[in-house]
Amino acid sequence: MRLTGVAPGAVEAVVLRRMRDALPGPVIHRLVGPGQLRQQGELTLTGSNREALDRGTLAMDLFIAGAGRPVATVRLGLRPGA
Repeated sequence: MRLTGVAPGAVEAVVLRRMRDALPGPVIHRLVGPGQLRQQGELTLTGSNREALDRGTLAMDLFIAGAGRPVATVRLGLRPGA
């Protein structure tokens, strides 16, 4: 994953979370920590986390310094037949 358009010092975190009724749910993994703009690796989703991906209720949120809530959210899901 690579972030663009944001200064490294502004990044607090990018997290993966399950959504609940279109509202933010529990954070299941921190993908990027403070000051990071890129990260690579693998994450295996099982149980309710995999079900959230299948249902399209998994999201990535970007948090920056000074903002008490995500400044960007991307919903994740699988393409049909994947």
